[in-house]
Amino acid sequence: DPTQRAPGQWLRRIGRTDDGRYKLVIVKDGVETERLFDFVVVSLPYNWLATIEWEGEKLFRAAAKHLDHFNHPAHYLRVAILFEKPFWKDFIQGSWFMSDAFNGCCVYDESSRYDYGTAGALNWLIAGSDALAIANYDDAKLIEMALESLPPQMRFGAKLVREAKVHRWLNTVNAIPGGRPVRATQDIHRIEPKDHPGLFVTGDYLFDATVNGVLDSADCASDMLMSEYIRRDYETRVRARTPGNFAAKDTAVRQSRNVNRTYFENYWGQGSYKDAWSRYYKPEFIRDSIQNVWGAGEKFSILDAGSACGYGVEALRKLGLDAHGIEKNAWIHAQTPDSVKAFNHLGDVTDLPFKDGQFDFVYESCLANLPPSKIDAALEELHRVSRKGVILGSVTSDLTWDMMLHNEMERGVRTFATLWQWSDWFFNIGFTHAIDEDAILEKVWNQASSVGLGKGNWFEDAESLQYCFFSRLDV
Repeated sequence: DPTQRAPGQWLRRIGRTDDGRYKLVIVKDGVETERLFDFVVVSLPYNWLATIEWEGEKLFRAAAKHLDHFNHPAHYLRVAILFEKPFWKDFIQGSWFMSDAFNGCCVYDESSRYDYGTAGALNWLIAGSDALAIANYDDAKLIEMALESLPPQMRFGAKLVREAKVHRWLNTVNAIPGGRPVRATQDIHRIEPKDHPGLFVTGDYLFDATVNGVLDSADCASDMLMSEYIRRDYETRVRARTPGNFAAKDTAVRQSRNVNRTYFENYWGQGSYKDAWSRYYKPEFIRDSIQNVWGAGEKFSILDAGSACGYGVEALRKLGLDAHGIEKNAWIHAQTPDSVKAFNHLGDVTDLPFKDGQFDFVYESCLANLPPSKIDAALEELHRVSRKGVILGSVTSDLTWDMMLHNEMERGVRTFATLWQWSDWFFNIGFTHAIDEDAILEKVWNQASSVGLGKGNWFEDAESLQYCFFSRLDV
């Protein structure tokens, strides 16, 4: 337990080694030892983060900035008293009331939540500077003060006390969880992402200062860790199969992130794009799922973002849809068939050559090929040109390990992210989940499974589909 100083062991310092791992200096029985880790998740109350030595100027300054952003301590005392009977029910309606004592104090009836039989319980929740000022009083004094704060007509209740207890929570809850101003969820879970991408923090202060907030924070950090792990693993495999010195290996890694001619000539390890595109691109599923999720009719307009040479655009148009495509790579775009040249456009998803709300829907498969710095700009453009919603079709780090390894789907990907992370980015721009009914989710899941996109192929379960369909909010 790093919060226990003596006896036991505690964490003194976190630093980074030259090879990218993390060095933790741990003190046990007064003796320092060093341990190395590939990833570190610091799950400590906010006030304990300041006790850690953050090694290196950049990490030290980043940690100080993180601490300063969330430095909004809140203080609480709770005086819990069990009475022989709930005498207050003759005077107070509801499960709580506000008292003028302690500069404003909430007194709530625990009997409304728990069965005390013929007895009853009241809790005084004292907050802020008053809690901080009187926290050093002993329990007996605080219990006496709570009883004296009862309205005059209720003070006879002091004679009905069975037992009482005081809980002190000083500087352990954040008064402004999430900080001010609120920052992106993924940003606040990494203290210094550029040089320390494998170092994460979690805590209720990052969300809403509740137990649920702790769990949400852990979910976020674990997803980000998995994405970072997949990115590193892929780069390790590229380096391992590249002959030559470190410079040659670095060049190979950089080139593996490019969507270029080589990428399309061996698309996801399945051969040429012409032979492999239809393995995961299912135009009937795209049409049917849109109809089921959004209630679209037989005819609607759709933009295929990341359309390559327009095979998907052609397939969607054969289904009777008003389909257009946008592709950035000039080499693959030049191979667009004459039949759809007028509908497959050369351009950048971060600067789309279309009018506001020109398409009912967008099916994208190119966002993961962008660097993280361009994700927001691309999503803003998709939000601008769509009228109803967007389907996420990019490679994510939620895909099965075997599937990514066998098909080399990490190739060309610059932003490794889980479905949860992508949802976070979509939400920040002005989207929300489109599927909120179990019956619709089951129907779309059955459709995906019937065309070979179910478990072990693309979507691991029905829930993952919820993180792929986004409705546009008018913001």
